[in-house]
Amino acid sequence: MALFWDAFLYGTLLGVTLSFMIGPVFLVLLETSIRNGIKAAITFDAGVIIADALLITAAFFGTQKLQELVDNPWVYRIGGIAIAGFGVYSFSKARLFKASALAIPTTPIKSTLPPHKLLVKGFLLNFLNVGVMAYWLTMSVVISESLDHYQPAVVIFFVTSLGSYFITDIFKIIFAAKLRRFMTPRRMVYLERLVGLVLMAFGVLLILKQFWGLDW
Repeated sequence: MALFWDAFLYGTLLGVTLSFMIGPVFLVLLETSIRNGIKAAITFDAGVIIADALLITAAFFGTQKLQELVDNPWVYRIGGIAIAGFGVYSFSKARLFKASALAIPTTPIKSTLPPHKLLVKGFLLNFLNVGVMAYWLTMSVVISESLDHYQPAVVIFFVTSLGSYFITDIFKIIFAAKLRRFMTPRRMVYLERLVGLVLMAFGVLLILKQFWGLDW
């Protein structure tokens, strides 16, 4: 029983902590909530959670295969190029004097992406981040050791992690949506450009990690 309680407690703490880690997904999630509303942001976040669940399953049942992917330089290059591409798109669509940006309405702007594409966007943005693969691979080993390789407790840990992560994200999404009233056209453009620059920088760093042997 103690193992189950430990798994639940550690999983909850990890999920809440992960939700507040600053990264590409964090910024895109907030930007989506502010511009397109709560429903669009939750759909995007669901894609992120699905990617995490898939990577955790791969780490849990196929550690060797996932390790091969993490060690493959082409995974970093392809992932880096794709994430940087997201950044270029986000930056290029943020034009200060674009007609659609002349006013930020009090109600959300309908996303140009249908729900299933928002879901795929969240999935790909998280799945293509090789750092996420490496993180869950490491966690699967560490947590299995900590919980004496008792699989039911390990499953509870990961389910609790993703559940608390998603619930915390919902609170973040609701809070970000309330910031819409403070977003002038100029601030909204700057936010979109910031998101684009962060994604581009992150993608380039993933590529350079393999070419220059960077480690972080």
